[in-house]
Amino acid sequence: MHVPWSIGVTSDDRVLQNMDGFETQEVIVLEKLDGENTSLYKDAIHARSLSSGHHPSRTWVKTLQGSMGYRIPEGWRICGEMYMLVIAFTTQH
Repeated sequence: MHVPWSIGVTSDDRVLQNMDGFETQEVIVLEKLDGENTSLYKDAIHARSLSSGHHPSRTWVKTLQGSMGYRIPEGWRICGEMYMLVIAFTTQH
């Protein structure tokens, strides 16, 4: 969900109309850059959506969750950006 001042919103993005519902609340807003958003829970992990499948780029963060997930309090999730190094090889003719 985008905040009203998000830059680069496209036609398939969902945008909050205003921030009124967050008045008097403590709010943390994350800036999404390049990569994919990943959520870690005490006993689970997913990228983008709950139905995201396996991808080799997620191996590192799966290992991280496996080593420290037990420390995440019940009912909490940690959200962050996943990254992947892409190298493109080309030949010139």
